[in-house]
Amino acid sequence: MSLIRKPLLKAASLEGRTFHQLRHTYASRMLADGVPVHFVSRQLGHSSPKITQEIYQHWVKNVDDQHADRIDRVLEKTG
Repeated sequence: MSLIRKPLLKAASLEGRTFHQLRHTYASRMLADGVPVHFVSRQLGHSSPKITQEIYQHWVKNVDDQHADRIDRVLEKTG
């Protein structure tokens, strides 16, 4: 890995990770932040979003929980 990238990885607390680990971190963080599965799937080059969903299901579920929490907050404000 080039010397230019090492400071960026260190700043992001990702120092010493392999390419595969960085790819997994990218996908997991994107999905945990609510980015749609179909977008992340295209970014990773998967042939379908179903593959991405199967691999990262635990992160997608986390997003579903976040959305449910948002719905609860909205209903509390209106009720």
